[in-house]
Amino acid sequence: MTRPLLIPLIAAFLSACGSGKANTGDDTAGGGDDTAAGGDGGSDGETPVITEIDAWCYLHKTGDKAYFWVVDLQAEDPQGNDTLESMVNDAVTVLSGDTEIATYALVCEDDGHCFSSFNENEDNVSCASASSYTIQAVVVDDDGNTSAPASVQGRQGTDASGR
Repeated sequence: MTRPLLIPLIAAFLSACGSGKANTGDDTAGGGDDTAAGGDGGSDGETPVITEIDAWCYLHKTGDKAYFWVVDLQAEDPQGNDTLESMVNDAVTVLSGDTEIATYALVCEDDGHCFSSFNENEDNVSCASASSYTIQAVVVDDDGNTSAPASVQGRQGTDASGR
């Protein structure tokens, strides 16, 4: 199955996880349009780090047309990327200014690639206003070590690949 077909399936799966409140912090570092940072204040060298993050929405044109959001990130864990939790509820937070709009689950693969997807209608996270949202994410490893939040401004893409 190709990734563009997989995204709507993942969105359906993740939508069952619902929304809730997430604890977000302001402990970020980095540059450019996104911020990727790691660490929970500990110096144990065991905390995972988000090294890249991107978030975009696009019009899914196959079947029922709908706007979907995709959050795509790469994480590294000093203990091995295969120790990242495979699914963390409420790991992705959508902000409008300082106001939390919604939270979603994040799925991670053994290579450190993590992603989330959701329909814009779930919590009224409008694709037309993509750049007005900040998307934050955290990853967690098997020992419960949580990365610092990484943030990126939402954007409009043309398809599931993020172009």
